Amino acid sequence: MFNSVIIGALFSLIFGTLSHTYVQGALFGLVYGVIGWVLSPMNLKPLLLGMGLQFAAAFTPPMLMSLLGHLAYGLITGLVHVGYSSR
Repeated sequence: MFNSVIIGALFSLIFGTLSHTYVQGALFGLVYGVIGWVLSPMNLKPLLLGMGLQFAAAFTPPMLMSLLGHLAYGLITGLVHVGYSSR
């Protein structure tokens, strides 16, 4: 949960001033999800575990499911951000 709070706060810092409508929030959220997918399961986690970069495995079923999860998280984060910032 703590990681999700930090990642959501980073979204607000990076894309907060750019996303004013729900469409913008959704699009920037999806972009943020892709950025998170590239950074986390293909770069940071393997390097911390002593493995190499995992770009060769980008289109394997587990990585595609991870992409789907990151896209869903980014989409929800972007929409929630717009919902709370419009109040």
